[in-house]
Amino acid sequence: EEWRAAAASDEVALEPRAICTFRARVLLLETEAWPKDAFDEAWADGVPRGIEPSDADLDGLAVLLPPDGRAAKGAPLTVRALSAEAMPPD
Repeated sequence: EEWRAAAASDEVALEPRAICTFRARVLLLETEAWPKDAFDEAWADGVPRGIEPSDADLDGLAVLLPPDGRAAKGAPLTVRALSAEAMPPD
């Protein structure tokens, strides 16, 4: 019933975090791994003006990894999608 009322309304409020999470999911479907800087730029370009994506919006969708798998100070990060297939069975 709330959906019907929203359709008749002149204004509808959207949840900024949900928008950020949705756009991140779309980007990660396009490419499984991104350089963090490129991902952040594409992500920010894909959400409405005034909404700022946050790394917290990636919870459950992706991990941030150093390119060589080790945490070298100052090394550029990679955003890599989490997939159920890649997770251990237990």
